[in-house]
Amino acid sequence: MEYQEFNELTQSELITIEGIGKTTAKRIAAMRPFRSSDDLFKVNGLGKRTLNRLGIMKSTKPRKRWYNIEGKDYPQSAVAKDERSGIITFFWRIPREYRIYLELESSTNK
Repeated sequence: MEYQEFNELTQSELITIEGIGKTTAKRIAAMRPFRSSDDLFKVNGLGKRTLNRLGIMKSTKPRKRWYNIEGKDYPQSAVAKDERSGIITFFWRIPREYRIYLELESSTNK
């Protein structure tokens, strides 16, 4: 079963699926349209086990990059390069007009 089918099934058809009751069927109908399989995992009462049994898996999104600076971990959004000096540091230490945001290759990923 594909997530697109949940957009087309009626509430009475949803109830016939094992693991989906009347209340969950109403919640599914209320949250339509589903644009990805991840949207189904947001429906209250529709569990991972039920969806996995139907062949719907949660997609794996890339994790946010974190960088170790001065012994602490910080998100990628906190790192910038000063265009005058070339120093890579926290963006709040660099005047706004001199910030260049980077994707650092040699940093630690978590």
